Amino acid sequence: MSLRAPGALAIALLLLTAPAASAQESYSPPPMVPVDEAPADEQPWGDPNAQPAYPEQPPPEHPQYTNPPIDGAGAQQPEGDTTFAGTGLASTRSKHFLALASVGFGLFAPGLHLNARAEADIGKLALLASYTGFGSDVWGTTDMVGHFMGMGGWSIFSREDITLRVLGGVDVIDTGAMVAVGPVFGSTVRAMFGGIGLDVAAFFTPFPFRQLEVRAAFVVRWWSIFEAHLGWRYQAIDPTQGNTLGALFTSSPTINGPVIGLGLTF
Repeated sequence: MSLRAPGALAIALLLLTAPAASAQESYSPPPMVPVDEAPADEQPWGDPNAQPAYPEQPPPEHPQYTNPPIDGAGAQQPEGDTTFAGTGLASTRSKHFLALASVGFGLFAPGLHLNARAEADIGKLALLASYTGFGSDVWGTTDMVGHFMGMGGWSIFSREDITLRVLGGVDVIDTGAMVAVGPVFGSTVRAMFGGIGLDVAAFFTPFPFRQLEVRAAFVVRWWSIFEAHLGWRYQAIDPTQGNTLGALFTSSPTINGPVIGLGLTF
């Protein structure tokens, strides 16, 4: 009785494990592939003809800056040339001086006059002084008539090629019998193109006497320091202090004729 029980138990265990053993014998693992050998349907990693998954992108282009850096070591500093802000044109001339002596002849009105003039531009500051001595036959008198103008103002732009000034100052006339003082206003334009140019000016004294001067001259400069002026000057002076402005234009001009001058400039 005791020997049959273990035999029956062994037969039962054998019957239970037989299906599992048969299933285990039917399983076959996949073939092993060497690590250094790529599958037949795939390209090896080291193939030089293989196309990358993402095309190579060119490096980004940085904008080209033409201005030098402002901050930091090695920044380029602007040159220290003198430049003055102007209206319409930049003013680049720091200073200029002119001293001129001229003689004028009255063709359409009798008279002879001598003139000495000095001009200066210092930055934007403009200065002008002028003295004219008229001959005794200008107003039919034996006295020498003197006319002085001292003016200061502003150069709207001051350059080697063109200068425009706006001026104001004092006008003094001495007829021998009387001396009169009044305000004078005017403007001058000087344009140089190399060694030749033009010099134009206009001045007006409204009261107590009246005076109007308009002149224009052709300028020739040589050796950078000498100038010759050839032009025309019209000037009317009404020395009386009781007439109206219309009397200045109805009376005969004081001088109306050509002018020749020689000057020094630098």
